[in-house]
Amino acid sequence: MDAPVRRYQLLRAGLPTAEKRVVSRYLVPQLAVVLAVVLVSCAIAARNSNSTTEMTVFAVIAGLYFTYAAFVSPRRMRKKLAKGWETYVLEIGPDYLRRQQADTPDIRLPFQDVKRVEHLPGRYLRVIGLQKRNVIGIPESIESFPDVLQTVSTLAPVTTLHRDRSVRGTLYTIVGGVSYMAMLWSRSPWIVLPMGALVAGLMLWLIVFMQRSPNVSRRGKRVAWLYLFLVLMCAFKVWITINAMSNR
Repeated sequence: MDAPVRRYQLLRAGLPTAEKRVVSRYLVPQLAVVLAVVLVSCAIAARNSNSTTEMTVFAVIAGLYFTYAAFVSPRRMRKKLAKGWETYVLEIGPDYLRRQQADTPDIRLPFQDVKRVEHLPGRYLRVIGLQKRNVIGIPESIESFPDVLQTVSTLAPVTTLHRDRSVRGTLYTIVGGVSYMAMLWSRSPWIVLPMGALVAGLMLWLIVFMQRSPNVSRRGKRVAWLYLFLVLMCAFKVWITINAMSNR
């Protein structure tokens, strides 16, 4: 006889803590990226003697984005988190795990496809399938977390994490933003050509990753296509630089 299907939802008491964490996790990195980009851009533009008009336009755009990130983005993050929190369901069947959540494709992992499990104490479990993108995140603020942990630990060894994976993502974002602006403002082909190719490649990889990941919302997948604009900017800058080199 098959084991009964068990369903678990997130406890509403854990939402306020999660809201504070998600704002600090995403808002602070956003502001750090904007600040780093502004400083690098000003330094490169001053060195290249760029016009005051160019710098003014950039300063206005950066200021508007900074304002959005500081005042509008947190409210949208809380609204999105609350909707995902209320609709999250973890289903444990006789031979599978399934995560259901609003605006996000369902993830179903057969027990035999579970490759490893990661646990950040006090935060979450990550059940990872044969493909890295097939990941089921399980917050500790879920009903009967000890029972869930016991079940998951029978599928694969549990690795204890000592820091949030978002720290690495933040560093990548800062490096990517600074590299993009350095490429955009620079006049040196030794900077523009390799950085243009690198940033364009990373943007294309990110688009593909977000389209294929079941943990990215449908809205996030649509927004990801906007990164093509950055790819076109890189291609345009590289084209201008190559033309300038050939006309010397």
